[in-house]
Amino acid sequence: MLKKSSLCLILFVSILLTTGCALAPLSSSFEGRSIGKGKVGLDVGGASIAGFYPTFKLTYGFATKMDVGFQYEEFSMGLFGKYSFINRPHQGFSLAGIISGGVTSNGNYFYIGPVLSYKSKTFEPYFVARLNAVHYNETKISSGITISEGKYSYLQLTGGSDLWLSPRIGLCLELSAFAGSTGSTEVEGAIIHGGLKLRF
Repeated sequence: MLKKSSLCLILFVSILLTTGCALAPLSSSFEGRSIGKGKVGLDVGGASIAGFYPTFKLTYGFATKMDVGFQYEEFSMGLFGKYSFINRPHQGFSLAGIISGGVTSNGNYFYIGPVLSYKSKTFEPYFVARLNAVHYNETKISSGITISEGKYSYLQLTGGSDLWLSPRIGLCLELSAFAGSTGSTEVEGAIIHGGLKLRF
């Protein structure tokens, strides 16, 4: 049987080989608490931007309060790290800081920001405020979305909630809004993201 670290590496490489992308990640879907040292989280879902765009996130509990992982979307892929300053894994308020960087088919991105969440038995509402910085080397049309050449910085505010059906299976729904230019006229206003969360 494969070790968790081997499975993470295989998934990461397979996604790298099959991707084409263009924007900073549109989904956040982070909680303030860590998933737990040695545990693995797999999130799959989709975001709506004049169509359905798949999202994928693989998280590994690197330490008691620190998670690392890989995030893929239709338009971007990259690595992230999250440190939980206040970490209440079973119930209560948690606060974390997140940082991420990655590539797009026509440039690169970076984001940083706080994550707040409150875990109850079934529900876990969360809020994420991200400062995104993107650099596009050329104007490109990807999946019907035009990305304009240039450097852009914008704020992304996300509010959502997880519904935990069990300690290992959950559903999430979130709404994101943007302040500032994203480099695309299609990525404005509100974006809805939803998905399935699995914990191992």
